[in-house]
Amino acid sequence: MNWWGSARRIAQLHCAAALGAMLASPAIGQAPPQSPIPSDPGQLDPSAPLDPLPDLGVDWPDLNAKDQAPAVPQGETAPPGQADALSNQEAGERKYVIVINGLAPLGKTEDLLKAFRLQSALEADRKDPANAAQVARRSRADAELLEELLRSQGYYDADVVPRTELAGAVLRVILDAAPGEQYRFAAIDLPGLDAAGPDAVNLRLAFGVKPGDPVIAEQVIAGGVALKTSLGELGFAEANVGEQVVEVDHVTHLATLSLPVDPGPVAKFGAIQVTGKPSFSARHVWIMARFRPGQRFERSKVDDLRRALIATSLVSAVEVRVVPVDGGRTVDLAVRLEPAPSHTIAGELGYGTGEGARAEASWTNRNFLNPEGALTLRGIA
Repeated sequence: MNWWGSARRIAQLHCAAALGAMLASPAIGQAPPQSPIPSDPGQLDPSAPLDPLPDLGVDWPDLNAKDQAPAVPQGETAPPGQADALSNQEAGERKYVIVINGLAPLGKTEDLLKAFRLQSALEADRKDPANAAQVARRSRADAELLEELLRSQGYYDADVVPRTELAGAVLRVILDAAPGEQYRFAAIDLPGLDAAGPDAVNLRLAFGVKPGDPVIAEQVIAGGVALKTSLGELGFAEANVGEQVVEVDHVTHLATLSLPVDPGPVAKFGAIQVTGKPSFSARHVWIMARFRPGQRFERSKVDDLRRALIATSLVSAVEVRVVPVDGGRTVDLAVRLEPAPSHTIAGELGYGTGEGARAEASWTNRNFLNPEGALTLRGIA
């Protein structure tokens, strides 16, 4: 039964009672008769007040009450981080500020917070007002982001809980962080590095990460790059550094790192082969190179040769490939050049108190006499 049917039934009963009272009323000028006592106990008295309706188990609404916010169904709760915002139905869209709690015990967190702000969903749209649903969605995403960043710093048990609270007209979005204990390396293994011989000790120092250090992903990656660079500087032209494998123990809060290394043989510089334009000869490239055939290979000297070729301004791009020969004990360099425009036209206008107006124009052919023989024609008026 709905509330409208109940109201209509009540009205019908009131109408029947009124009609019965009118029929039983005496005529004008006559004394009212005595109210008869019903002979039948089951007979209804139309003038008797109505009994209250039986309880049907229905929660009838109060039609005179003001509009209220819909309540959360029994047995259900608002999503985490939304309880305060959702309970305030008049909040609408508000500006918000971001507060991160729990990071103070970690010490220096500038890099961590900088990385967080660069990727934060809350920071990206912070200048624009947002409603409760938008703020809740962004805060959950940022909580997951902060947990991931903390794990990259060795806090593998980190937990971040988002919540909101009103501070006047501004909504405060708070991320409560519980970093936990920072994990540390119990062992560092570089399998294959001993094949580098006497250089293995220096290569381990170049890697930098050692037992007892915190498990920081950035330091492990930087160590791998430094190790590969050092291998190239010590003559290992074909050295290969594999993928690092980190295993963590959540009971002891310790981790182990394994980074396979294949140094290969120590190589020496061999021949230089040149392709492309301008048609620099191998002899001319040897003049620019700061190494000689037979010297131990060094990766930095190959990079230096690439920069020297670009500095001629006759090439727009240089590719230098290391080609191993003799089982990797000798490496040739395959140099491929992409030409740059060889002609340049320039002009200049000016005025001086002693000279008056001045105009200058120039034309340059940077490779008029191969190689690198430039011709410049300039006129001044």
